[in-house]
Amino acid sequence: MKLLLVFGFFWAAYSVLATPFQDCGSLASKTSFLVGKCPTPPCILLKGQSYNVTMNFTSSVDTKTLTINVTAHVAGSDVPWPGLDHDGCKELAATSHPCPISAGTDVNWMLTANVSPIYPSISTTVTFKLTDDSGGSQMCARIPVIVH
Repeated sequence: MKLLLVFGFFWAAYSVLATPFQDCGSLASKTSFLVGKCPTPPCILLKGQSYNVTMNFTSSVDTKTLTINVTAHVAGSDVPWPGLDHDGCKELAATSHPCPISAGTDVNWMLTANVSPIYPSISTTVTFKLTDDSGGSQMCARIPVIVH
């Protein structure tokens, strides 16, 4: 019974820390996604602020590289998030699991996303996608956001 209570506590704590998201084709398993300061979408992103975006997953393949692409859906098109370095391995360099990544490795990937003061005020959907070196989407998360 105590084990069940402990498990329930940790599951509840984990659930509070995750941001609900729409999976858009992740090949990895055990996926979770967190936008700092956003427990429930739509995420309110304030101009001039920075937000930590964390993607946790278990890699489905061996990969030497990870490429990050972040887009916002604006006026019917997916527009790349400005100023983003697409080398997803840079975010893992100081972690216990840097690139290359082996299949079955638990990856905790984090990016600091800056919301420029010059961005328009808009309600949109943002897609975060980490692809492996064969072009497979290891992690893909889509969330609604409101930029103020």
